[in-house]
Amino acid sequence: MRAARWDGLIPNIVTDGGARGPASPEELRGIVDEIMSMGGEMRDAHSRFDVIAEGTTPAVDHGAAVKQVDQWRDGGATWWIESDWTVGLDDSGRAKLHARIEAGPPR
Repeated sequence: MRAARWDGLIPNIVTDGGARGPASPEELRGIVDEIMSMGGEMRDAHSRFDVIAEGTTPAVDHGAAVKQVDQWRDGGATWWIESDWTVGLDDSGRAKLHARIEAGPPR
């Protein structure tokens, strides 16, 4: 309910194993629909509500990256954050990050 009163959210699902982001665009759509139904009476019809999705897209295949981000947009995301939580701080990790940055945004 609290998220429906503000400008947006980064959705997290709390489970016995901890917290995680939505596993699929369909799961995100369910979260967005629930938040919007809660906030209908609280929100101005002209106010924007942002929903952040995060993950990794392939740096070497721009078309696949666009398709992936578009699926999350269709699930209700208004922002995409490229976030690879598995990259190490060693030289190979930095090289992977640089390659993704140099490939540019997927949209």
